[in-house]
Order: sequence, then structure tokens, then C-alpha cells
Amino acid sequence: MNDWIAITGSIFSIGGALYALYQAHQSKKYSIEAQNVRDELIDRRKLSEISRIHSETHNILKSVSRIGSTSTESSVKSVKCIDIAKDVEEYSKLINEQSLNSGNSKLFDKEVKKLCKLLDNKVKCLSEVNEFTEIYSAPTN
Repeated sequence: MNDWIAITGSIFSIGGALYALYQAHQSKKYSIEAQNVRDELIDRRKLSEISRIHSETHNILKSVSRIGSTSTESSVKSVKCIDIAKDVEEYSKLINEQSLNSGNSKLFDKEVKKLCKLLDNKVKCLSEVNEFTEIYSAPTN
């Protein structure tokens, strides 16, 4: 009788070990699937951020093009330079914020900081301009 109990116990023990192995395999499979979902969400977030930057870049270029090289004095009489300066300043803040939050490469962060510094200087000059004709006499640095 003790032999039967020992054999039955051994069979259940082996069965339990096989079931534990199966569960470990399933756990690994679900872990990989969870990592893939996480990576997909991160990629979608980055794509969303890039899309937003692209959209804002398009808007800021449209705003700045009102005083571009093809504009004439008569076409820009109603343009308020302070509004363009505010738009550029908001854009600078947006790309700087995205750079800090996105964890992009150091090269990207360096270029964003350089662009923000350049834009800040231009915004200061542009915000001091009362009329379009003063832009040509404003300092370019």
C-alpha cells in the first residue's frame, strides 16, 4: 500500500512540475507580449509628439512668412510684429518642452537648445519692432 501511495505521489509531483513548467512558459509569452504593447504605446506617443511638432512648425512658418522676403510694404501694413514674436516664443517653448520630455538623443537636445537660443534672440528683436519697416533696421543677432 505504501508503494502505491509513493508512486501516486511521484506521479502527482511530476504532473505538478510539468504544470509549473507550462505556466512559466505562458508567463514568459505574456511578458513578451506586454513588452511589445508597451513599446507600441511608446512609439505611438513619440509619433504623436512628432506630429504635433510638425503641425506647429507648419503654423509658425505660415505666421512668419507674412513678413518673408516676398512680402511688400503694402502687404504687411496690418501685420503686428508682436503677434508673430509671441507665436515664435510659444513655438520655442513647445519644442524645448518636447525635447525635455521625450528623452531623445543628446544631439537632438543640443540642436533644440541652440535653436531656442537663436529664436529667443530673434523674438526680442521682433517684439521691439513697432512697424514692419523697422525690421530691416533691427539688429540681426
